[in-house]
Amino acid sequence: MGTNKRARKKENRKQRLDQLARQSQRRRQRTVGVRIAIVLAIIVGIAGIFSVSGSNESATSDTTVASSPTTAAVTGETITGETPCPAKDGSANRVAQFEQAPPTCIEDGVTYTAIVTTNKGEFSIVLDQTAVLRQHELSSCDRQLRGPVR
Repeated sequence: MGTNKRARKKENRKQRLDQLARQSQRRRQRTVGVRIAIVLAIIVGIAGIFSVSGSNESATSDTTVASSPTTAAVTGETITGETPCPAKDGSANRVAQFEQAPPTCIEDGVTYTAIVTTNKGEFSIVLDQTAVLRQHELSSCDRQLRGPVR
């Protein structure tokens, strides 16, 4: 036969164990809930990616696919020996084969502009040798300050 003190200790111990069991159960439920939320977030993310970048295969299209471009044989003259600079007015005939690399035909300090025409419109490319040299000087100076790239 137990005393009141012993009964109270048993009751308190039982309450503590019940409380710990409830806390453990809540912790497990929370962990399972977080895992489910992560899996759902991944599924929603993947579905979102497919919906943004996916193809619409069920829709019919009347467009035809263009055949891949074929590389045509490049036609033009062949230069043997030293390669001269072409005429500045652009009147020189097209040259397709060279025996040697062409010399540098641009003048120092001059800015050139190339206008490129495509089927989508025109755009220009500015060829500024002094800007390229300045950029090269800055990058080589930066390399000297930081040391070699590894």
